[in-house]
Amino acid sequence: MKFAACMVLWFIAQQAMAHHGFAQYFDRDNQVRIEGTVHAISIRNPHAHLEVAVVNDSGDTEIWSCETQAKTLLDRKGISESDFVIGDKIVITGSQARREATGCEVGAVYFANGTSITFRTDQGHAVIAVNEGAEVAPGQRDSIFGHWVRDSFGGAPPQPGYLDVINEVGQAASAQYNSFLHDPTLHCNPGTAVRAWAAPGNPSAIRQEGDRIIIQHEFMDITRTIYMNPQTAPANVAPSSMGFSLGRFEGDELILETTNFSEGVLLTHTGPDSSGVVHSDGLKLIERYKLDAEGNLVFAYEATDSNYFTDPISGGVVLSATELELGEYNCEIAIQE
Repeated sequence: MKFAACMVLWFIAQQAMAHHGFAQYFDRDNQVRIEGTVHAISIRNPHAHLEVAVVNDSGDTEIWSCETQAKTLLDRKGISESDFVIGDKIVITGSQARREATGCEVGAVYFANGTSITFRTDQGHAVIAVNEGAEVAPGQRDSIFGHWVRDSFGGAPPQPGYLDVINEVGQAASAQYNSFLHDPTLHCNPGTAVRAWAAPGNPSAIRQEGDRIIIQHEFMDITRTIYMNPQTAPANVAPSSMGFSLGRFEGDELILETTNFSEGVLLTHTGPDSSGVVHSDGLKLIERYKLDAEGNLVFAYEATDSNYFTDPISGGVVLSATELELGEYNCEIAIQE
């Protein structure tokens, strides 16, 4: 196995709850230790799953299904399905699933040969290997163009008070949203730009092509075309989850006005119960892109919805410059429509 370097992975420590609503799915305070044999392994996007056959106290065999990081992140760690041999002994430690008695989120995997992989530390911090050797030195970027990556699971929280601006109609719509079933990513739907930029470990690219700017995300294989000249923008564009964007520069800052959304989910896992905030087809996003003093990319948004919000909801994330190339995400639906 090629796990000798696993203990010197690029460590990024952030809050445990940040990863796609971690607390909604798994109980960090209920740690489990599972000892058995590898039953099955499926490494895919948006999440990989490891099944372990465990003999319980009654002598019966149970199949535990435990989730871990996405294929694109595991690829960059050099981990593939071939590293797990069906029938081999294995030990997993991790967090108990909230809805499945035999489910968990993998914290660490221990193999019979003495090697191990740590996905989440004992303190609940995620371990990812996204930018080691591919980071760009501070000051080497002088524009928003290039490749960028979120190198942590730090989340993308909106500014405080955002729940107070959702009107009764919006509250009723959000009450119908179930993050276990309706999270767009489980259906390989990229969601809005807010979700696309919040995906940790998946690089994104911004480039200019004539009078257009192209934004690409490895996450969900998203490609956005930003029309900088309204005169050349197409008419009668069909509504979509990513919307339709017109852009302009104010100094070095790129400002996008994005409209023409289909109904969807603005914030997938947020609020006191880690549920979410949905939006109507009246959503409008003002997106801003600029460099900070350290040469990082700052993405900020302001979301208005004439049907669901009384005032804007705003937030954003900061991304690091990287030389990572975008891979193919090839999402596989986890929840059937």
